[in-house]
Amino acid sequence: MGRPTGTEILRRNRRLVQVAGRMFREQGVDNTSMEAIADAAVISKSTLYAHYNDKAVLFEAVLRQQIDALFVEAGRPAVVAGDVRAVLFGLARRVHGIATKPEAVSLCRTIVAVSDRFPDL
Repeated sequence: MGRPTGTEILRRNRRLVQVAGRMFREQGVDNTSMEAIADAAVISKSTLYAHYNDKAVLFEAVLRQQIDALFVEAGRPAVVAGDVRAVLFGLARRVHGIATKPEAVSLCRTIVAVSDRFPDL
């Protein structure tokens, strides 16, 4: 077996962050332990702590992954010639559509719920 490749490490880390994100959404950040995350991700606690020394660091990684996913979906605005009003309304519709998706609303609620505990985020 040997050491995992760089690609494998990235894949495992993405999966770990996805598992943690799901658990944070379903159970709340305060009610989710690092041990439960390690169990759900089928990794050892020592491996989890080697990558994320505490829950705050893991929570930040979850937020970054979720925010990045929303921005990727938004895409890069196209430069469009023509009516400025129509272009701005089109952009506003796209941003509104993303901001009102269930995962974006859930992310916002999670951030508000824990903002007193994680003021730097």
